[in-house]
Amino acid sequence: MVGIGPSASGDAVDEADVVSRQMRGVWTDFATSGHPGWAAYDPATAATRIFDQRPAVAPYPEQISREIWRTHPTVLVLVEI
Repeated sequence: MVGIGPSASGDAVDEADVVSRQMRGVWTDFATSGHPGWAAYDPATAATRIFDQRPAVAPYPEQISREIWRTHPTVLVLVEI
């Protein structure tokens, strides 16, 4: 329903539109050519495509979180039986 509930500001809508166009373009390029427009993933550099107002290829931004979870047990026992 129009006019009910929170809505995004014009700037947020514009930013989302920019990122949406980027992603559609990348998926279209990948589907037609098999290449997304940046180098293949390399575990040595962990370069990751960041979709934003200014897209970039940069080191994985959540690496610290990944390291924390790497040492967590696979199954968390929350209740002792």
